[in-house]
Amino acid sequence: MKKVILALFALATALAISPVASAQNYDFTYADSGVNASGWLTIGGAPSPSGNYATAGGLNWDDATFSLVPNPGGGLQLLGSAGYFPYLGGTYTFEYDDLFFLKATAPGTYLDVYGLLFANAAGTEFINIWSNGAGTHDSFWAVDGNKLIQQDSGNGSSTGDFTPTYVPEYSGLSMLILSALTLAGGFFFKAGQLGSFRHS
Repeated sequence: MKKVILALFALATALAISPVASAQNYDFTYADSGVNASGWLTIGGAPSPSGNYATAGGLNWDDATFSLVPNPGGGLQLLGSAGYFPYLGGTYTFEYDDLFFLKATAPGTYLDVYGLLFANAAGTEFINIWSNGAGTHDSFWAVDGNKLIQQDSGNGSSTGDFTPTYVPEYSGLSMLILSALTLAGGFFFKAGQLGSFRHS
């Protein structure tokens, strides 16, 4: 019986740990005097010094909801006409890679210079959040068609920061609780057997 209980506990623990190893969930905020946005990200893979790709995400800003524009093949991606991201007076081009650095510890280090790209459901409004390097503030640009509707750059004019918060894998926690209950149940069952034996 003891071996069975230990086996069940090991199995439940393994099931609880495995989702955390394959994906990480984060809530985040971007806050500045002129911008207050919040959202969530799902990051694929275990932490890596070279960053991990966000596989899903959402953003709420200015009473509107945006979804992460996925990176179809890894590396740098361009959205829009050829040109550097983005420039005034013409068609805006976004450069993005959706990389997130899990081991980062301060603003300016969670994203790279290309950052995350979000779009509304109609695909007419886009938001790009990116980093300008350690020790600097992050950047937030919102574009509606060819119109720049919000510019918060980290080149000295921005005081905004992208701040993520890790969200525990709730299914994993549930499995850990289940394993604990299984183990406790096994002990009570064993104790009950001993009590019955003594009174027989």
